[in-house]
Amino acid sequence: MSQPILSLLLELLLELFFMVCFLSLPRLISSAVDQIMDSRIPLRRAFCIVRPPGHHAGREGILESSNSQGFCIFNSIAIGALYALETFEEIERVAIVDFDIHHGDGTQDIVQGRKDILFISSHAYDDNFYPFSGSDDELRNVGNVLNIPLDIAFASLSFRRSYQTIVYPALEKFKPNLIFVSAGFDARKGDSLAPLRDKTGLLPEDYYAVSLDLARIANKYCQGRIVSALEGGYGSEALAECSTAHTSGFMDAGLEEILTGAESI
Repeated sequence: MSQPILSLLLELLLELFFMVCFLSLPRLISSAVDQIMDSRIPLRRAFCIVRPPGHHAGREGILESSNSQGFCIFNSIAIGALYALETFEEIERVAIVDFDIHHGDGTQDIVQGRKDILFISSHAYDDNFYPFSGSDDELRNVGNVLNIPLDIAFASLSFRRSYQTIVYPALEKFKPNLIFVSAGFDARKGDSLAPLRDKTGLLPEDYYAVSLDLARIANKYCQGRIVSALEGGYGSEALAECSTAHTSGFMDAGLEEILTGAESI
């Protein structure tokens, strides 16, 4: 067999491999939802480590207002939210919280206008920062979209304050039955693809604090049920640290729930 034919076959096999991997992503998030909804399984919190990320993929894939999907192919978090609403009668309201450094424009495109989904995105914002969307007045009249644009060089204080003063009160008002989290860790100080990250940015402790609080709200309104999916984050060591902090927040909230239940017996 000639070298050109071998090269072509190898290329086709690689494309097939990646296609199979990509097509498995929606099933991963729906499987996580199935497991946390199964009363026979003592699992209420899930973190789906998926790549590529998904929150820039819209209804038709690439958005008309953008020239890129930012590495994204399938919007796992939106798929999970819609799957939960369509599959489980007890799930009537779903909240999606996105703390990736980039605006979740694809998720917004998919869920905007739905009364049963609240979408909240905190992100860096200015006219020159991808995806060039997510201002605080964008789609404000739609009712279910809450954008929280932060300074391009935001750090711990402004990030945590935005959650204390805006995100948590919005969730308390909405009272979701299930919370999804687009967990992007590219606002981490030192991330290779984020602006000014060598000078400012978030630390693992910030992701722990927000994850703990989100899981506490899930304890209050969702029987502890919360599902997150990995979005951005492009340094292996930093990604490991932030993922560990994120899941530790989930687990500590679960421990609090157990201890509270034991005290009430």
